[in-house]
Amino acid sequence: MWPHTPVDVDDNDACTLDACVNGVAVHTPVDVDDNDACTIDACVNGVAVHTPVNVDDNDACTIDACVNGVAVHTPVDVDDNDACTLDACVNGVAVHTPVDVDDNDACTIDACVNGVAVHTPVDVDDNDACTLDACVNGVAHTPWMTTTSLHHGRLRERRGRPHACGCGRQRRLHPRRLCER
Repeated sequence: MWPHTPVDVDDNDACTLDACVNGVAVHTPVDVDDNDACTIDACVNGVAVHTPVNVDDNDACTIDACVNGVAVHTPVDVDDNDACTLDACVNGVAVHTPVDVDDNDACTIDACVNGVAVHTPVDVDDNDACTLDACVNGVAHTPWMTTTSLHHGRLRERRGRPHACGCGRQRRLHPRRLCER
């Protein structure tokens, strides 16, 4: 009988299964597949290594994930639940910019209330019976001797005598005349 010496088919690679099939050396890679489409599977020195797929989009304003092998980039939630701000993410930082409600009218106080622009007329009353109070491009308190009445919504100029209606003492104003007679 002849001694049978096995053929050495070892390829010295710990990540292959070595065999001799019909006199031919066969080196079958070790199965390291973890069935996760979000990993790159490899065999390193006989050890299975599962490296996560890189899905980073280099945008600090997204949350990056791999879902079933697909990269998903979900925007970071920066909503402050304030209808009076515009919300944004800038370089990973939440920015809440107030909504512009300025009506460019110096005679109103502008505000945003629940997402609605509100323009409240300014209070022009200086509690002085000897001035005509109005707001036209800003609050004005005109002494009664120069401008004394409103006529159909317009200022009407007249000249008067100082203290003619008791200026210095509070008096009730008539809608058409500065001083009550």
